[in-house]
Amino acid sequence: MNKLSSLALFLIIFTLLVILPSVNANTLMNGTQSSKTFVFLWGIEAVFIVAVIRFWLGLGNEKNNWSAPDLLFFIFMLYMLSRNNWRELSHSLLFLELIGLAILYIIIRRQSTQNYLWILIGLSIGGLVQAIYGNLQLWGYFPSHHGQFKMTGSFFNPGPYAGYLAAIFPISLGLYLFKSLFNIKAYSFESILNSYIHFIKSYFVRLYRTHFFYNNNEEKSSQEKHKSRIRSTDYTTMKSIFLISIISICLVLPASRSRAAWLAVTVSSLYLLSIRFNLTQQIKDYFNTRIRRYGVLLFLVLTLTLIGSALYHFKKGSTDGRLLIWKVSTEMIEDRPLLGYGYDSFKKHYMDYQAKYFNDNPDSRQAMVAGDTNYAFNELIQITVENGILGLSLFVIIILYVFFEKYWIFKYRRHPEVDILQEPREIINSGKTQNEKDKQEWALLHISRAVVISVLVFALFSYPSQILPIKICLIAAIAIIATFGGRITNIIIPKCIHLNKLWLISIKSIVSIACLGFLIIASSQIRLHEKAHSDWKNAFDLYNIGLYEDCLTYYEKAYKVLKTNGDFLTNYGKALSMAEKHEKAINVLQQAAIYYPNTVVYTALGDSYKKLGQTVNAEQAYIHAWYMNPSRFYPKYLLAKLYDESGQKDRAIEVAKELLSKDIKIESKAIQEIQEEMKRIIEKNNSEIQDEVKI
Repeated sequence: MNKLSSLALFLIIFTLLVILPSVNANTLMNGTQSSKTFVFLWGIEAVFIVAVIRFWLGLGNEKNNWSAPDLLFFIFMLYMLSRNNWRELSHSLLFLELIGLAILYIIIRRQSTQNYLWILIGLSIGGLVQAIYGNLQLWGYFPSHHGQFKMTGSFFNPGPYAGYLAAIFPISLGLYLFKSLFNIKAYSFESILNSYIHFIKSYFVRLYRTHFFYNNNEEKSSQEKHKSRIRSTDYTTMKSIFLISIISICLVLPASRSRAAWLAVTVSSLYLLSIRFNLTQQIKDYFNTRIRRYGVLLFLVLTLTLIGSALYHFKKGSTDGRLLIWKVSTEMIEDRPLLGYGYDSFKKHYMDYQAKYFNDNPDSRQAMVAGDTNYAFNELIQITVENGILGLSLFVIIILYVFFEKYWIFKYRRHPEVDILQEPREIINSGKTQNEKDKQEWALLHISRAVVISVLVFALFSYPSQILPIKICLIAAIAIIATFGGRITNIIIPKCIHLNKLWLISIKSIVSIACLGFLIIASSQIRLHEKAHSDWKNAFDLYNIGLYEDCLTYYEKAYKVLKTNGDFLTNYGKALSMAEKHEKAINVLQQAAIYYPNTVVYTALGDSYKKLGQTVNAEQAYIHAWYMNPSRFYPKYLLAKLYDESGQKDRAIEVAKELLSKDIKIESKAIQEIQEEMKRIIEKNNSEIQDEVKI
């Protein structure tokens, strides 16, 4: 029964890894993201239930092996969570997601090493499905999930989609490069099933002997040949899946126009190729003279400069926008350098800092690349903003362990007299000092490291911490690395538990009751969030067709759960403003300004203040919205109308002239209409001023 629970755990995880990236529900708000989160959380609930059953059946019989990366990983998570308002965290879907990822990490760590290959294969298959889906979108067979892009996969825009494929690519490439190291017989599903439970093995043996597969009169040698052909077919099928995945991703990635994903794939591929073919040593052997070394150094500098310049100019506006975000983020770090602002708090503060920056630098040319920003587009900067230098230090220590800790598990588990740190080709070809399992685990370790490299490179220019499938890839990779590349500490349950059945039953009962309570609370929170996102979606759809009064009913239902969600509060406050419920709108929009200050919040605040006759407050709201994003026309257009309607003629003319002389970021009919109205305001107010002078 204990092995059956282990099998159930493995199958749930494998299924989750395959299907999760393709999940998308149109009935939920932000369905490409939220639906993945809910499916993941329900899957983790199922995994948790099976894990509790396994604990009940196996307590006292298992050894618990943990490594330094495990300890660092959980210290980092606890540090992030300990500095937050727990009332806010209780309403945060991202918090539930983080708890789910922590449970997934523990469950993967508790899997047998035999299953790690299949965990990577599950990730590769999930990526293959998405790569094929993206190609079909490009060819017009399926619509994308973004109006401005033809290809998004099952994600909300091409950036996260490309980042996910970049995380999958080193898995497919690594499994293909190291395919000769994996014993398909040992790692086959049949082998896994047989290792878990005897009656499944017996069932398959009996099934093989039926007339469906074999003639009962066949000789034993014939049956063995048939099994050999099955294993050969398994090997060819797996090899084909990896190759098709590599080709499909290579076809779709260029169309994503994601430079971060291109760099991530390039760097992780170079790492795997250097490991597989021992390129580092070959390069050292070839460039053994000073002239050759200086020559290759000069070549690399020139090549990297040209590539960097090409990537910069490929999407110059996007690059300049990121540079602005990083510059403003450094000001945030300067104000709270040690501990930061708290987990998931970047979006709570960034736009106010950006408004301050443009208020202090009104003539900055970077105004044209500004926008409403949720993320730092660099995870190291975002970690520092949210968790301070202390949090960044913990993160860097984890990465150092991932890449620089020796293969302790190899060196001390089986071959204490052998230095495993040999040349890669020797490890692959040697049959004397390392057994087959060593070679396979060595390959899995480096594939996992390549995944971490890919995600880290992508993280330097994007926001993978907000994309659940990418985080799952990273968690799985770190769990595998912690198993094969960490210093092992054995934690054995005290002997008294084995000897005293009363102690055993008591501990099982306490843990089971605690887990049951956790499951009840977690299930309740997941259901509430799922219902709230459904209500939010209904409200948003009604708002978009102009039914402002009708949509408020759904917004009010969702408010109890999503009252700390800045995006939800922005939508709700705007709907209240459009429905002419201005006092309540101001209250909700002020809450939105706490959790996600942005131009929509402040323009809506200005509208409601204006309707209530609070001209000064309206003016301040419009001006703040303008400084947040000076490239936009709308906040100052509203400010000009406010001045015009309140009789402030000189100010109205001044703002109207600013808008007429302002550079246009993107030409549109709306901007043309704004400029035409500004001309009318200038003409009308000039005429009135002249009439007043004549009188």
